[in-house]
Amino acid sequence: MLIIGKSDLDDLDLTKKNTFSRLFSFLILGSLLAFANVVSEADAQEFRDIMIGSSLVENFDMGVNSGKNRTDWLSESGGFFEASYPSEQSWGAIFVTVGTPINPPRPSVDLSSYDAVSIDMKGLNGREVVWIGIKTKDQRDKGRETKIRTVLTENWSSYEFDLETFKGANPEILYVVTEIVFDGQVAQTMFFRNIRYLRR
Repeated sequence: MLIIGKSDLDDLDLTKKNTFSRLFSFLILGSLLAFANVVSEADAQEFRDIMIGSSLVENFDMGVNSGKNRTDWLSESGGFFEASYPSEQSWGAIFVTVGTPINPPRPSVDLSSYDAVSIDMKGLNGREVVWIGIKTKDQRDKGRETKIRTVLTENWSSYEFDLETFKGANPEILYVVTEIVFDGQVAQTMFFRNIRYLRR
């Protein structure tokens, strides 16, 4: 027969407490290491996707319009978009927005930790001209925002635009995170995919 006295019980409880303490400390340490790894991965993230192929990331949407309110000239085509800008328009625009395109007041996203926006584009024949821009939630829809003239080739290329070149567009409160603008009355066709914000 095994006889256990009070002192033996105290020692047993102390052993259990020490074991639990070590286990608890191990779990806390593991959690801290896992959290540090997540933070490290976030810090290492050098880009933020807006559109992957022809799929918009969650919380972003897209609209299209023209001088005569034509909205039938944008189509998805197996991993990219085809924009067939119609003739006899004074302007045309494709705009990627935070949420569904709406009238003010509008939502926004803070992309100020990034340095540039990148988009893959090509023209149908080459030498098509588009204008690339971004807009804040407070900028009016007058077409006066800064836009960068871009001449396309007939081959896919990744075009990068420094955010600081878009004067007047505060990247802390962006509503239109990318726009492709057409100018003039001549019809043209271009293609685009893969929109992302980059750190350099």
